[in-house]
Amino acid sequence: MKERNKTSFINRSICIVLFLLVSQCDATLDPLDQSNGSFSVHGTVNMDNEIHFFRVNDLKATLQQETVPAIDARVTLENITTGNSVVLPDSMVDFDGVFTHNFFTEDIEYGNTYELTVERLSGRGTIKGRWTTPRRASMEIEGLPAERTGCNDPITMTYAPVSEISEIDLRIFRLGDPEIKSFRPPFVKHDTDESVTAVFTMYDISKAIYGVYTRDCRNFQAGGQLLFKLTHYGPDYFEDNITGGINDQIKVGLFGALYKEESIFLPFKD
Repeated sequence: MKERNKTSFINRSICIVLFLLVSQCDATLDPLDQSNGSFSVHGTVNMDNEIHFFRVNDLKATLQQETVPAIDARVTLENITTGNSVVLPDSMVDFDGVFTHNFFTEDIEYGNTYELTVERLSGRGTIKGRWTTPRRASMEIEGLPAERTGCNDPITMTYAPVSEISEIDLRIFRLGDPEIKSFRPPFVKHDTDESVTAVFTMYDISKAIYGVYTRDCRNFQAGGQLLFKLTHYGPDYFEDNITGGINDQIKVGLFGALYKEESIFLPFKD
């Protein structure tokens, strides 16, 4: 009876795996959808952190092998910009006898291109992920704080250096309110330099946060401050930059770099 239940469980498991392999459309986001898979790697780099981790999973490891501390992999990080390369150490974490492997480094700089390589020590199987970190940019704002009657006075915001508008995600909230609705400034890219600019008003901000029927910005005139929450992504953050493996068929993991900033502004003069 136990042998028959075991066989039935294995058959069901095989059917589930085959269903996932056949039905999945985008292999980039699902590291398990790899018929010839070697590893999956996940490692979004937040430049605000001092230490950066890359979690490596061996897709060919058995359940018994996952209870062994060592992983059959070497992880190398190369700075394409400078040519420097280093083998990353592994920080193992034990979850009730199952080990996860988080390779780490402190040496990631702004405005550089990196390539992470994971290769199997005992045989074939290699994947690579390449990404570029964003350059540290600065923000300039004209028109804040405005006169108390200036709900429609233009506010000009410039952010540089930026290669593409897609690198910038800025959301403006009223400080202290639930961060549910926000205003996202309409940036325009300048061809003559590496900057983006947005022009908007306090009325635009108030309408986005409080609704289309708001005819003025009295919600801010009565008091309150603006909270700017900005995320600056690397120039290739949303691209598929994972290659390699057996016959170059492995495209797994998520790579990219970003940093975040928050600023508080007084919208009107006292």
